[in-house]
Amino acid sequence: MSKVVKYTQLVQQRKQFKFSDGLLNPVQIENGIYDQAHLGPWAVWQGNLDAKILLLGQDWGDVTYFLKYKGCDRDENLTNKNLVELFRVIGIDIGSPSQPNPIAPTFFTNAILGIKKEGGLAGKVSQSWARESTEAFLKPLLEIIDPEIIITLGTLAYNEIAFIYSLPRKPLKKLVGENPIFLKDNKRLYARYHCGGLGLANRNFALQRQDWKMITF
Repeated sequence: MSKVVKYTQLVQQRKQFKFSDGLLNPVQIENGIYDQAHLGPWAVWQGNLDAKILLLGQDWGDVTYFLKYKGCDRDENLTNKNLVELFRVIGIDIGSPSQPNPIAPTFFTNAILGIKKEGGLAGKVSQSWARESTEAFLKPLLEIIDPEIIITLGTLAYNEIAFIYSLPRKPLKKLVGENPIFLKDNKRLYARYHCGGLGLANRNFALQRQDWKMITF
């Protein structure tokens, strides 16, 4: 079975999935008119099934954001603007959400695939929300794409990869200095701070650029 067929089946499973209280499936929002043929909205920007790098963020946002921008991401979003620069640091042009580079060797997804009912981009999230998406979608996605490198943004995303690979939980500050982490299936993990507002409050962008310079592929 090809990657495309496997991925299409996984997307259909996501469309039928009942997320925990506090989350909505994109297909439930306005009768699914803005839901696309991807596992999550972020993959619309970078969804290469032959990706060498899988980027795992935390969550995409809430229903208000989803509706305002019709299920698409914004070029002006701080996280997105910084990701363009950080990937440029390692020599990859990912384009922008409005003008993606389709040949970039990258796939973007989030630890939480449900859309928050409220709270905005920085609304509180639960590790249990992430765990249900990990079990149902992240594990099979990793098998489909089989990337060489996994980059996690923030503690919650790292904890889900740690769960899959039986890694210890550690502070991000310590993890950044230990990278790369070699995983049992020959993948390499780079745990990084989130490059959105809250992540930048803990590690400024200049330091994050230095962290990303350590990523090689």
